[in-house]
Amino acid sequence: MKRLIRTAVVALFAAFMVVGGVAHAQQVNIDLSKIDSNLAAKIIEAQQQIQKAKEKAEVPKVTVSQAKEWADVGKNLAEAVGATAKALSIEVNDFVKTPVGWWAFAFIFWYFLGAKLWAIFGGTVAWIVLGSIIWHSFRIFHIPQKKLVSEDDAKVKKYQYVKYDFKSDEARTTSACFHVGAFVVLSIAMLIVIF
Repeated sequence: MKRLIRTAVVALFAAFMVVGGVAHAQQVNIDLSKIDSNLAAKIIEAQQQIQKAKEKAEVPKVTVSQAKEWADVGKNLAEAVGATAKALSIEVNDFVKTPVGWWAFAFIFWYFLGAKLWAIFGGTVAWIVLGSIIWHSFRIFHIPQKKLVSEDDAKVKKYQYVKYDFKSDEARTTSACFHVGAFVVLSIAMLIVIF
């Protein structure tokens, strides 16, 4: 067990060092006139590859037009409902109170925000359902369960907390790591789906 804990600590330390090394990369200036021409060509090629990778990895920033587009969704929704009511020669407030008005509003709303709402709703439901399954499995294997041991004639119940019997501590640790890893992967995937 001590060996497993030491291994886990060393692995975590190595992971932090790798992430820290990448996060704290430094810029190095090289005078190409003082080195071999073949080496200089390789350095320039590597620099170009790094620049291409940076361009591919850049996250597109929200532009002013995209922000304006999202800000205009409510305005467009109101205008669409108003235009529908005007075409039917009814006031907007009266139109929205009718069943046809509700359906028209729902379709117009879906037209403007449908795909995003589906991602939010579907991602949230999937996260809750699959997260609950992972939590239930974790509870079964790693949280002690209260079991009835005996009941006396005086109706006194005696309980004992029982853990799942793993064949080894390594199996218990592996199971716990798998549960946590599965939940983290699920959470990241659902965040990507939702946002």
